[in-house]
Amino acid sequence: MSLEAASSSGRTLFFNASVVHTVSPTAPSAAAWCVIDGAFSGVGSLAVATAACGASAARVNLHGAVVVPGLIDSHLHLLYGGLKLARPQLDNASSAAEVV
Repeated sequence: MSLEAASSSGRTLFFNASVVHTVSPTAPSAAAWCVIDGAFSGVGSLAVATAACGASAARVNLHGAVVVPGLIDSHLHLLYGGLKLARPQLDNASSAAEVV
């Protein structure tokens, strides 16, 4: 089952991960978790996640994969960023009237 198909049901149980790093000081690792309408719920043991998701949830077996939280690396290339500031900022202009 693809993740797209699994998430369309609104409830998805992810389980059988080798190591899940939660970045939570009270529960730094987990074996399974439930996602309900895009929000995490029932993070911990398979029993906890199953109880949160319910029996009708889509199930995704991670086959022992290591899971880490998504990281967003926001950064700037100094030369490009500086050159961009030297030009008019028209990125969000949607008409000629907004440009003039």
